[in-house]
Amino acid sequence: MILSSAPLKRLYAQLNPTFGTVVNSSGTWTPTTAKLIPHNSINIKRLVDLIKADWKTGTASNLTGTPGRVSASFSGEVPLMPSGAAGTAPNVDAILANIFNGTATLVASTSATYNFVDGVLNPLTLAHFNEASSSHQQQFLHSGIIQNFTINLGGGGFVNLSFDGVAFACLEKDYFSSDDSTAKGGLTTFPAEPASPALVGNQLGAFTASVSFGGTAVAEFVSAQLSGSTGRTIRFDGVGRYATGVVQGRRSIGLRSLKFADSDGAGLIAVKNAAATKTAMDVIVTQGTTAGYIMTHTLKSVQFGGDGFSISENGSGVDVDFGEAEAHASALASTNDYVLQLT
Repeated sequence: MILSSAPLKRLYAQLNPTFGTVVNSSGTWTPTTAKLIPHNSINIKRLVDLIKADWKTGTASNLTGTPGRVSASFSGEVPLMPSGAAGTAPNVDAILANIFNGTATLVASTSATYNFVDGVLNPLTLAHFNEASSSHQQQFLHSGIIQNFTINLGGGGFVNLSFDGVAFACLEKDYFSSDDSTAKGGLTTFPAEPASPALVGNQLGAFTASVSFGGTAVAEFVSAQLSGSTGRTIRFDGVGRYATGVVQGRRSIGLRSLKFADSDGAGLIAVKNAAATKTAMDVIVTQGTTAGYIMTHTLKSVQFGGDGFSISENGSGVDVDFGEAEAHASALASTNDYVLQLT
């Protein structure tokens, strides 16, 4: 018996362009486009509804139920690592492309830019392998849809990307032979780990190089959470046990837990006034200063919610904490509420 060890886990991410179908060749997973993703945590779970037998039988006891619809859930936290070479996509590209519903726009030697796209589907595959032993449980989730994500801005650690969502199915090595062909998504054998994992880039400190609100630099910025809900989910219809597709709901992107060191600075005063007047402000946060390791977060038309701000003591200093501040598209036909650019 070999016990599992937490550090001996390896995660890969890949886009599978067709919902419900794994990228494969004659039933064997094709991992050519799968990228190794260093991760702090990952939780993948098979979900099978239980349809209870809730009819009356003349006794207070219940009879056994029947398996119902099948899906999966997932959550994780990974370092948001730039590639180290401007104009190239990072290893975490598949996860970002799933969030934005569109792959990065690459400009050679210059930038990789992620913009939100409506109506295009980029389902996600997450392959989780246990390196302790090939006989251990392995997990393979496909056709995943990230529903919520957060990115930490400021602070002394490194930039983390947290996410969670739902998926068409989760395959497990120990149960693969019992899964039906629909769950397998075209596979006839359980996926094998890629032979030569590779990683480009490195982690980036979460502290910021610059922050501006409404075009004015605010040096008093301490930290915030960039938080988003993609508005997408899977839906089930009358036919079969599995999801039939993905639908797009309202998207919500903004800043949470926004904190500044209190001062009489003009930029901070403008932010306080915007909280009172609900004036929309573009917010630009840049992390990193070295080419290949610069991330710029642009949130358009940010408006503060109804809870304004609070002032509190923090040791010898004084902090100003703001409530939710939601981003919006800059024009009727735009989807530019949040843009992530790596340079």
